[in-house]
Amino acid sequence: MSLNKKVIAAIALYFLTSFSIPADAAVSLGQKAPALTATDLAGVKVDLEGMKGKTVIVALWASSCEPCHAEIRMLRDFYHKYEDKGVKVIALSLDRPRNKKAVQKIAATVDYHVALAAEATDNGFDFEEAPLVTYVINKQGNISARFDQGPVTEEELLKAALP
Repeated sequence: MSLNKKVIAAIALYFLTSFSIPADAAVSLGQKAPALTATDLAGVKVDLEGMKGKTVIVALWASSCEPCHAEIRMLRDFYHKYEDKGVKVIALSLDRPRNKKAVQKIAATVDYHVALAAEATDNGFDFEEAPLVTYVINKQGNISARFDQGPVTEEELLKAALP
């Protein structure tokens, strides 16, 4: 390959990789929340679209993620405190279906919706992300916050979910 073709190929590669659309473009702050329909581990159908008018927390987690366990417990307490203010929680496990028993064990400790992301029938969330990503969806159905730097704290969640 000649030097000119190598330079052109390098420039083309630069532009293709520098200006690509991020994988979670559908989950951008301020935008409408993507579709999400799943059946939780208790057999209840969960449809994010039907939760408009509520503040919904969507937490992506995995049973093998120790920091996720702390967040799951915090979300349980947060849900109990603020459920009467319209707060809902959906915890989507990124575990494979073969690990369902481990997910069920953790789900038994909470009383909000817990589902396997792999079994969601309609979704626009990027389930390929590392676990421990938490989104807040406001009452209008828009993404108002995203936490992905470790377990979200109650204070951070309170500011984002109930401003």
